[in-house]
Amino acid sequence: MSSTTKLKMNYRKFNTIWTIVVAVLVVVAIAATVAMNFFSLSMEIFLGRGARVVGPDPEMSNVDTAYYESNAGSTDELNERTNRTAQTIAEQVIVLMENNNNALPIAKQSKVTPFGYRYRNPIYGGTGSGSVNTAPPSTPPSVP
Repeated sequence: MSSTTKLKMNYRKFNTIWTIVVAVLVVVAIAATVAMNFFSLSMEIFLGRGARVVGPDPEMSNVDTAYYESNAGSTDELNERTNRTAQTIAEQVIVLMENNNNALPIAKQSKVTPFGYRYRNPIYGGTGSGSVNTAPPSTPPSVP
């Protein structure tokens, strides 16, 4: 063999070696992260925490950040206004059952729900805690 001849490594052997090297590096990185989180106080004492600098942003000096201004004099006045508003809303939306065509009293065997149509047939949707059926329909809609 001459000194200029290169030896070729098997592709499988090459991949095996690099897989082991990368796996070891990942394990070492995860172990170092866990150790640094566990010993963070000691590391801050040893290495120094650094100074936290908080200051005003000069670009935001002309921005009006007073989005809502309260015109209530005190918390008690604000609570009183809130209670009056809630009472007004309640008075406007509450509707008592009317006795049209002498329907009352209702017979004992009658089926009446005070909840309305959407109580029996709710519309599910939304995000977060909304219930959404994401499954595709079982049969495709017919095309006219």
